[in-house]
Amino acid sequence: MKTNFKNVITIYIRREKKALLSSILRKNSSNEDKVNRIVAIDFEEQNAAICDYVVEFDTYEQAVGDICQILGIKPAKK
Repeated sequence: MKTNFKNVITIYIRREKKALLSSILRKNSSNEDKVNRIVAIDFEEQNAAICDYVVEFDTYEQAVGDICQILGIKPAKK
């Protein structure tokens, strides 16, 4: 993306592994999809090193707030 577009910002969204695994297991998807996602976790973690920003969060609201701050926009009100 960055080679084709000058204004691209990459953001890696990091979650605690236990929370990530719980989220994957709760999803309404096939066991094969869940296994593939779990197997890819460690590989995907390597993407953090090539991103412009890394957002770590406990709640989705916190993640949205952090991403909005990076992008310089106000989060939508509920």
